Amino acid sequence: MLKNQVWTEVHRNETEHRNIIGCRWVFKINYGPTGEVQRYKAQQVAKGYTQSYGIDYLESFSPVDMFQTLCLLLVLAV
Repeated sequence: MLKNQVWTEVHRNETEHRNIIGCRWVFKINYGPTGEVQRYKAQQVAKGYTQSYGIDYLESFSPVDMFQTLCLLLVLAV
């Protein structure tokens, strides 16, 4: 994400006129048809409800990289 310049690190003293948006982790467990655990998932999300349009953001972007997508691309490349 750093290489793609998805975000910019900003020090708190530079943002006196802006809100600092917090984040939290969301955990989920995917179960199979027989009830066994198939996959553990974790996602870090921003607390978007604290943002104001035009002040805290002008556009939104959510980078997602799924392992299954990478596998599919590798299979197609082979």
